[in-house]
Amino acid sequence: MSNEVHATSLWSIGTAVPTHRLNQTDALDLMLEWHQPEPDLARRLRFIYRRSQIDSRYTCCPYMYTPLVSVSSADNPSAWSKLTTQQRMQVYETEAVDLAETAAQRALDAQSSFTPADITHLIVVTCTGFVAPGPDLLLLERLGLRPDVRRLQVGFMGCSAALNGLQTADAICRSDPAAVVLLVSVELCTLHFKPNPTEENLIITSLFGDGAAATVLSNAETGAVPALCRIGPFASRVYAQTRDSISWRIEDQGFAMGLGLSNAKDLRPLVPTFINEFLQAYGWQQDHIGLWAIHPGGRAILDTCERALDLSSEALSSSRTVLRNYGNMSSPSVLFVMQHLLNTPPSESDRGLSLGFGPGISLEGMLWQRGEEHD
Repeated sequence: MSNEVHATSLWSIGTAVPTHRLNQTDALDLMLEWHQPEPDLARRLRFIYRRSQIDSRYTCCPYMYTPLVSVSSADNPSAWSKLTTQQRMQVYETEAVDLAETAAQRALDAQSSFTPADITHLIVVTCTGFVAPGPDLLLLERLGLRPDVRRLQVGFMGCSAALNGLQTADAICRSDPAAVVLLVSVELCTLHFKPNPTEENLIITSLFGDGAAATVLSNAETGAVPALCRIGPFASRVYAQTRDSISWRIEDQGFAMGLGLSNAKDLRPLVPTFINEFLQAYGWQQDHIGLWAIHPGGRAILDTCERALDLSSEALSSSRTVLRNYGNMSSPSVLFVMQHLLNTPPSESDRGLSLGFGPGISLEGMLWQRGEEHD
Protein backbone atom coordinates (compact mmCIF):
# COMPACT_ATOMS: atom_id res chain seq x y z
CA MET A 1 0.00 0.00 0.00
CA SER A 2 1.42 3.37 -1.00
CA ASN A 3 2.51 5.74 1.78
CA GLU A 4 1.72 3.09 4.41
CA VAL A 5 3.12 5.09 7.32
CA HIS A 6 0.50 7.77 6.77
CA ALA A 7 -2.37 5.53 5.63
CA THR A 8 -5.78 6.32 7.06
CA SER A 9 -7.08 3.86 9.65
CA LEU A 10 -10.67 2.68 9.77
CA TRP A 11 -11.40 1.82 13.41
CA SER A 12 -14.96 0.53 13.37
CA ILE A 13 -18.09 -0.01 11.33
CA GLY A 14 -21.62 0.26 12.71
CA THR A 15 -24.73 -0.70 10.75
CA ALA A 16 -28.48 -0.35 11.21
CA VAL A 17 -31.71 -1.21 9.41
CA PRO A 18 -35.34 -0.27 10.14
CA THR A 19 -37.33 -2.54 12.43
CA HIS A 20 -39.76 -3.69 9.73
CA ARG A 21 -38.41 -6.78 7.97
CA LEU A 22 -39.93 -7.63 4.61
CA ASN A 23 -39.68 -11.27 3.60
CA GLN A 24 -39.15 -11.53 -0.16
CA THR A 25 -41.86 -14.14 -0.55
CA ASP A 26 -44.34 -11.90 1.23
CA ALA A 27 -43.19 -8.96 -0.89
CA LEU A 28 -43.96 -10.94 -4.03
CA ASP A 29 -47.44 -11.80 -2.76
CA LEU A 30 -48.10 -8.17 -1.98
CA MET A 31 -46.87 -7.01 -5.38
CA LEU A 32 -49.16 -9.53 -7.06
CA GLU A 33 -52.04 -8.18 -5.00
CA TRP A 34 -50.97 -4.58 -5.61
CA HIS A 35 -50.80 -4.91 -9.39
CA GLN A 36 -53.61 -7.45 -9.87
CA PRO A 37 -51.65 -8.44 -12.98
CA GLU A 38 -52.56 -10.24 -16.12
CA PRO A 39 -51.10 -13.77 -16.27
CA ASP A 40 -48.03 -12.71 -18.27
CA LEU A 41 -47.16 -9.97 -15.81
CA ALA A 42 -47.75 -12.28 -12.85
CA ARG A 43 -45.32 -14.80 -14.35
CA ARG A 44 -42.78 -12.03 -14.89
CA LEU A 45 -43.09 -10.85 -11.29
CA ARG A 46 -42.56 -14.37 -9.95
CA PHE A 47 -39.53 -14.84 -12.21
CA ILE A 48 -37.90 -11.57 -11.07
CA TYR A 49 -38.45 -12.16 -7.35
CA ARG A 50 -37.38 -15.80 -7.37
CA ARG A 51 -34.18 -15.04 -9.25
CA SER A 52 -33.27 -12.08 -7.05
CA GLN A 53 -31.28 -14.16 -4.51
CA ILE A 54 -32.79 -11.93 -1.83
CA ASP A 55 -34.47 -13.44 1.22
CA SER A 56 -35.37 -10.25 3.06
CA ARG A 57 -35.14 -6.47 3.05
CA TYR A 58 -35.98 -3.73 5.55
CA THR A 59 -38.21 -0.71 5.04
CA CYS A 60 -39.01 2.52 6.87
CA CYS A 61 -42.43 2.42 5.19
CA PRO A 62 -44.20 -0.72 6.47
CA TYR A 63 -47.60 0.73 5.54
CA MET A 64 -46.55 0.51 1.90
CA TYR A 65 -46.49 -3.27 2.27
CA THR A 66 -49.75 -3.78 4.13
CA PRO A 67 -52.19 -6.15 2.39
CA LEU A 68 -54.87 -4.23 0.57
CA VAL A 69 -57.72 -6.10 2.22
CA SER A 70 -56.75 -5.00 5.74
CA VAL A 71 -56.18 -1.27 5.30
CA SER A 72 -58.27 1.78 4.66
CA SER A 73 -58.12 3.51 1.31
CA ALA A 74 -56.04 6.30 2.84
CA ASP A 75 -53.29 3.85 3.74
CA ASN A 76 -53.27 1.43 0.85
CA PRO A 77 -50.29 1.21 -1.49
CA SER A 78 -52.07 2.96 -4.33
CA ALA A 79 -52.63 6.00 -2.11
CA TRP A 80 -49.06 5.75 -0.82
CA SER A 81 -47.68 5.81 -4.36
CA LYS A 82 -49.37 9.15 -4.96
CA LEU A 83 -47.69 10.92 -2.03
CA THR A 84 -45.88 14.04 -3.10
CA THR A 85 -42.15 14.51 -2.85
CA GLN A 86 -42.77 16.94 0.00
CA GLN A 87 -44.70 14.30 1.95
CA ARG A 88 -41.99 11.72 1.34
CA MET A 89 -39.34 14.17 2.54
CA GLN A 90 -41.27 14.58 5.78
CA VAL A 91 -40.87 10.83 6.32
CA TYR A 92 -37.20 11.07 5.38
CA GLU A 93 -36.59 13.87 7.90
CA THR A 94 -37.71 11.67 10.78
CA GLU A 95 -36.68 8.19 9.74
CA ALA A 96 -33.28 8.90 8.16
CA VAL A 97 -31.88 10.66 11.22
CA ASP A 98 -33.05 7.92 13.59
CA LEU A 99 -31.44 5.24 11.44
CA ALA A 100 -28.24 7.23 10.93
CA GLU A 101 -27.97 7.88 14.67
CA THR A 102 -28.20 4.17 15.46
CA ALA A 103 -25.47 3.26 12.98
CA ALA A 104 -23.22 6.12 14.13
CA GLN A 105 -23.61 5.26 17.80
CA ARG A 106 -22.75 1.63 17.06
CA ALA A 107 -19.62 2.73 15.19
CA LEU A 108 -18.56 4.93 18.10
CA ASP A 109 -19.27 2.18 20.64
CA ALA A 110 -17.39 -0.44 18.61
CA GLN A 111 -14.01 1.25 19.10
CA SER A 112 -12.17 2.55 22.16
CA SER A 113 -9.75 5.06 20.64
CA PHE A 114 -12.09 8.05 20.32
CA THR A 115 -15.07 9.58 22.11
CA PRO A 116 -17.73 11.78 20.47
CA ALA A 117 -15.81 14.81 21.76
CA ASP A 118 -12.78 13.71 19.68
CA ILE A 119 -14.64 13.86 16.35
CA THR A 120 -13.37 16.76 14.25
CA HIS A 121 -15.21 16.07 10.98
CA LEU A 122 -18.64 14.64 10.14
CA ILE A 123 -19.39 13.37 6.61
CA VAL A 124 -22.96 12.38 5.76
CA VAL A 125 -23.63 10.36 2.60
CA THR A 126 -27.20 10.21 1.29
CA CYS A 127 -29.12 10.39 -1.97
CA THR A 128 -32.68 9.51 -0.96
CA GLY A 129 -33.69 12.76 0.73
CA PHE A 130 -33.03 16.43 1.29
CA VAL A 131 -33.80 18.57 4.32
CA ALA A 132 -32.13 21.47 6.13
CA PRO A 133 -31.26 21.49 8.96
CA GLY A 134 -30.20 18.08 7.76
CA PRO A 135 -28.95 14.82 9.23
CA ASP A 136 -25.52 16.37 9.80
CA LEU A 137 -26.78 19.00 12.25
CA LEU A 138 -29.20 16.63 13.97
CA LEU A 139 -26.52 13.95 14.35
CA LEU A 140 -24.16 16.54 15.84
CA GLU A 141 -26.76 17.26 18.54
CA ARG A 142 -27.89 13.69 19.20
CA LEU A 143 -24.41 12.16 19.36
CA GLY A 144 -22.95 14.90 21.54
CA LEU A 145 -20.39 16.06 18.99
CA ARG A 146 -18.65 19.39 19.44
CA PRO A 147 -20.41 22.42 17.90
CA ASP A 148 -17.26 23.27 15.91
CA VAL A 149 -17.22 19.92 14.06
CA ARG A 150 -16.66 20.49 10.36
CA ARG A 151 -19.50 19.02 8.31
CA LEU A 152 -19.83 17.82 4.74
CA GLN A 153 -22.61 16.07 2.84
CA VAL A 154 -21.96 13.81 -0.14
CA GLY A 155 -25.34 14.00 -1.81
CA PHE A 156 -27.15 12.41 -4.75
CA MET A 157 -24.19 10.37 -5.97
CA GLY A 158 -25.97 7.02 -5.78
CA CYS A 159 -24.86 3.55 -4.77
CA SER A 160 -21.11 4.23 -4.92
CA ALA A 161 -21.21 7.37 -2.77
CA ALA A 162 -19.86 5.80 0.43
CA LEU A 163 -16.58 5.30 -1.43
CA ASN A 164 -16.60 8.99 -2.41
CA GLY A 165 -17.16 9.75 1.26
CA LEU A 166 -14.31 7.47 2.33
CA GLN A 167 -12.01 9.09 -0.21
CA THR A 168 -12.89 12.49 1.26
CA ALA A 169 -12.27 11.19 4.80
CA ASP A 170 -8.91 9.80 3.68
CA ALA A 171 -7.91 13.17 2.18
CA ILE A 172 -8.87 14.93 5.42
CA CYS A 173 -6.91 12.50 7.59
CA ARG A 174 -3.82 12.67 5.37
CA SER A 175 -3.85 16.47 5.36
CA ASP A 176 -4.56 16.86 9.07
CA PRO A 177 -2.88 14.31 11.39
CA ALA A 178 -5.17 15.37 14.26
CA ALA A 179 -8.41 14.79 12.33
CA VAL A 180 -10.91 12.17 13.49
CA VAL A 181 -13.71 11.63 10.96
CA LEU A 182 -17.14 10.12 11.53
CA LEU A 183 -18.68 9.06 8.22
CA VAL A 184 -22.39 8.14 8.14
CA SER A 185 -24.21 6.77 5.10
CA VAL A 186 -28.01 6.49 5.22
CA GLU A 187 -30.54 5.66 2.51
CA LEU A 188 -34.32 5.16 2.52
CA CYS A 189 -34.71 3.64 -0.92
CA THR A 190 -38.19 2.20 -0.33
CA LEU A 191 -39.49 5.71 0.22
CA HIS A 192 -39.51 6.18 -3.56
CA PHE A 193 -41.01 2.96 -4.93
CA LYS A 194 -43.38 3.42 -7.87
CA PRO A 195 -46.50 1.31 -8.60
CA ASN A 196 -46.56 1.43 -12.40
CA PRO A 197 -45.57 -2.03 -13.63
CA THR A 198 -42.79 -1.21 -16.07
CA GLU A 199 -39.97 -3.75 -16.34
CA GLU A 200 -37.69 -1.22 -14.65
CA ASN A 201 -40.01 -0.66 -11.68
CA LEU A 202 -40.66 -4.36 -11.22
CA ILE A 203 -36.92 -4.90 -10.79
CA ILE A 204 -36.45 -1.87 -8.54
CA THR A 205 -39.25 -2.87 -6.16
CA SER A 206 -37.79 -6.40 -5.92
CA LEU A 207 -34.28 -5.20 -5.17
CA PHE A 208 -33.92 -2.17 -2.90
CA GLY A 209 -34.11 -1.82 0.87
CA ASP A 210 -33.29 0.75 3.55
CA GLY A 211 -30.19 0.91 5.75
CA ALA A 212 -27.41 2.95 7.31
CA ALA A 213 -23.73 2.40 8.04
CA ALA A 214 -21.09 4.47 9.81
CA THR A 215 -17.37 4.34 10.43
CA VAL A 216 -14.72 6.16 12.46
CA LEU A 217 -11.44 7.08 10.70
CA SER A 218 -8.21 8.85 11.58
CA ASN A 219 -4.54 9.03 10.81
CA ALA A 220 -2.90 5.64 11.35
CA GLU A 221 -0.72 6.92 14.18
CA THR A 222 -3.47 8.21 16.47
CA GLY A 223 -5.38 5.14 17.70
CA ALA A 224 -4.79 3.32 20.96
CA VAL A 225 -5.32 -0.20 19.52
CA PRO A 226 -4.92 -1.83 16.09
CA ALA A 227 -7.42 -0.59 13.51
CA LEU A 228 -9.83 -2.82 11.60
CA CYS A 229 -8.09 -1.85 8.37
CA ARG A 230 -6.12 0.84 6.58
CA ILE A 231 -7.76 2.40 3.55
CA GLY A 232 -6.50 3.91 0.29
CA PRO A 233 -5.54 4.53 -2.42
CA PHE A 234 -8.68 5.21 -4.47
CA ALA A 235 -9.66 5.27 -8.14
CA SER A 236 -12.59 6.74 -10.07
CA ARG A 237 -13.67 6.51 -13.69
CA VAL A 238 -16.72 7.80 -15.58
CA TYR A 239 -17.92 6.08 -18.77
CA ALA A 240 -19.99 8.58 -20.76
CA GLN A 241 -21.13 5.95 -23.27
CA THR A 242 -23.22 4.32 -20.51
CA ARG A 243 -24.69 7.55 -19.13
CA ASP A 244 -28.28 6.31 -19.33
CA SER A 245 -27.67 3.01 -17.56
CA ILE A 246 -28.11 4.42 -14.04
CA SER A 247 -29.92 7.65 -13.22
CA TRP A 248 -31.71 9.28 -10.27
CA ARG A 249 -34.08 12.21 -10.75
CA ILE A 250 -36.48 14.20 -8.57
CA GLU A 251 -40.11 13.99 -9.66
CA ASP A 252 -43.42 15.14 -8.20
CA GLN A 253 -44.15 11.77 -6.56
CA GLY A 254 -40.75 11.03 -5.09
CA PHE A 255 -37.44 10.31 -6.79
CA ALA A 256 -37.27 8.19 -9.94
CA MET A 257 -34.52 5.70 -10.58
CA GLY A 258 -33.47 4.90 -14.11
CA LEU A 259 -32.01 1.42 -14.20
CA GLY A 260 -31.09 0.40 -17.72
CA LEU A 261 -32.01 -3.18 -18.47
CA SER A 262 -28.53 -3.66 -19.97
CA ASN A 263 -26.89 -2.45 -16.75
CA ALA A 264 -25.00 -5.65 -15.95
CA LYS A 265 -24.04 -6.18 -19.59
CA ASP A 266 -22.68 -2.63 -19.75
CA LEU A 267 -20.42 -3.31 -16.78
CA ARG A 268 -18.85 -6.52 -18.06
CA PRO A 269 -16.20 -4.98 -20.37
CA LEU A 270 -15.54 -2.06 -17.99
CA VAL A 271 -14.82 -3.78 -14.70
CA PRO A 272 -11.72 -5.88 -15.58
CA THR A 273 -9.94 -2.96 -17.24
CA PHE A 274 -10.78 -0.62 -14.36
CA ILE A 275 -9.57 -3.11 -11.74
CA ASN A 276 -6.38 -4.09 -13.58
CA GLU A 277 -5.35 -0.48 -14.23
CA PHE A 278 -6.12 0.47 -10.64
CA LEU A 279 -4.08 -2.39 -9.18
CA GLN A 280 -1.14 -1.93 -11.55
CA ALA A 281 -0.92 1.77 -10.69
CA TYR A 282 0.00 0.80 -7.13
CA GLY A 283 2.04 -2.31 -7.78
CA TRP A 284 -0.70 -4.78 -6.85
CA GLN A 285 -2.05 -7.73 -8.85
CA GLN A 286 -5.50 -9.29 -8.77
CA ASP A 287 -4.24 -12.41 -7.01
CA HIS A 288 -3.08 -10.20 -4.13
CA ILE A 289 -6.73 -9.49 -3.27
CA GLY A 290 -8.24 -11.83 -0.72
CA LEU A 291 -11.10 -9.61 0.44
CA TRP A 292 -13.57 -8.52 -2.25
CA ALA A 293 -16.16 -5.93 -1.18
CA ILE A 294 -18.15 -5.43 -4.38
CA HIS A 295 -21.36 -3.43 -4.07
CA PRO A 296 -24.28 -5.89 -4.01
CA GLY A 297 -26.25 -4.06 -6.65
CA GLY A 298 -28.16 -7.21 -7.55
CA ARG A 299 -27.62 -10.83 -8.51
CA ALA A 300 -26.88 -9.95 -12.14
CA ILE A 301 -24.29 -7.35 -11.10
CA LEU A 302 -22.45 -9.80 -8.84
CA ASP A 303 -22.62 -12.60 -11.42
CA THR A 304 -21.21 -10.24 -14.05
CA CYS A 305 -18.33 -9.12 -11.84
CA GLU A 306 -17.54 -12.68 -10.80
CA ARG A 307 -17.33 -13.83 -14.41
CA ALA A 308 -15.59 -10.72 -15.74
CA LEU A 309 -12.86 -10.95 -13.09
CA ASP A 310 -12.69 -14.77 -13.20
CA LEU A 311 -13.25 -15.00 -9.45
CA SER A 312 -14.00 -18.13 -7.48
CA SER A 313 -17.56 -18.74 -6.35
CA GLU A 314 -16.49 -17.97 -2.76
CA ALA A 315 -14.84 -14.62 -3.54
CA LEU A 316 -18.07 -12.62 -3.44
CA SER A 317 -19.74 -14.57 -0.62
CA SER A 318 -19.87 -11.51 1.66
CA SER A 319 -21.48 -9.39 -1.05
CA ARG A 320 -24.01 -12.14 -1.71
CA THR A 321 -24.75 -12.51 2.01
CA VAL A 322 -25.52 -8.80 2.32
CA LEU A 323 -27.70 -8.93 -0.82
CA ARG A 324 -29.56 -11.97 0.50
CA ASN A 325 -30.24 -10.48 3.94
CA TYR A 326 -30.79 -6.81 3.10
CA GLY A 327 -31.18 -6.31 -0.66
CA ASN A 328 -29.49 -3.31 -2.28
CA MET A 329 -29.43 -0.44 0.24
CA SER A 330 -27.55 1.90 -2.12
CA SER A 331 -24.58 3.70 -0.56
CA PRO A 332 -24.35 1.93 2.85
CA SER A 333 -24.17 -1.49 1.21
CA VAL A 334 -20.42 -1.58 0.62
CA LEU A 335 -19.79 -0.86 4.32
CA PHE A 336 -22.10 -3.74 5.25
CA VAL A 337 -19.97 -5.96 3.00
CA MET A 338 -16.70 -4.71 4.52
CA GLN A 339 -18.08 -5.30 8.01
CA HIS A 340 -18.99 -8.87 7.07
CA LEU A 341 -15.52 -9.48 5.61
CA LEU A 342 -13.74 -8.00 8.64
CA ASN A 343 -15.83 -10.13 11.00
CA THR A 344 -14.70 -13.34 9.31
CA PRO A 345 -11.42 -15.16 10.07
CA PRO A 346 -8.39 -13.80 8.18
CA SER A 347 -7.77 -15.31 4.75
CA GLU A 348 -4.43 -16.02 3.14
CA SER A 349 -4.37 -12.42 1.90
CA ASP A 350 -5.20 -9.44 4.13
CA ARG A 351 -5.58 -7.11 1.13
CA GLY A 352 -9.02 -5.88 0.13
CA LEU A 353 -10.68 -4.08 -2.76
CA SER A 354 -14.02 -2.27 -2.58
CA LEU A 355 -15.89 -1.49 -5.79
CA GLY A 356 -19.01 0.62 -6.32
CA PHE A 357 -21.17 1.62 -9.26
CA GLY A 358 -22.87 5.00 -9.60
CA PRO A 359 -24.73 7.11 -12.13
CA GLY A 360 -22.73 7.85 -15.20
CA ILE A 361 -21.93 4.87 -15.19
CA SER A 362 -19.12 5.69 -12.78
CA LEU A 363 -16.88 3.15 -11.09
CA GLU A 364 -15.33 3.87 -7.70
CA GLY A 365 -12.58 1.73 -6.21
CA MET A 366 -10.72 1.57 -2.91
CA LEU A 367 -7.80 -0.61 -1.87
CA TRP A 368 -7.48 -1.51 1.78
CA GLN A 369 -5.61 -3.82 4.11
CA ARG A 370 -6.86 -5.63 7.19
CA GLY A 371 -5.27 -4.51 10.46
CA GLU A 372 -2.28 -6.70 11.23
CA GLU A 373 -3.44 -7.69 14.72
CA HIS A 374 -7.14 -7.98 13.95
CA ASP A 375 -8.75 -11.39 14.21
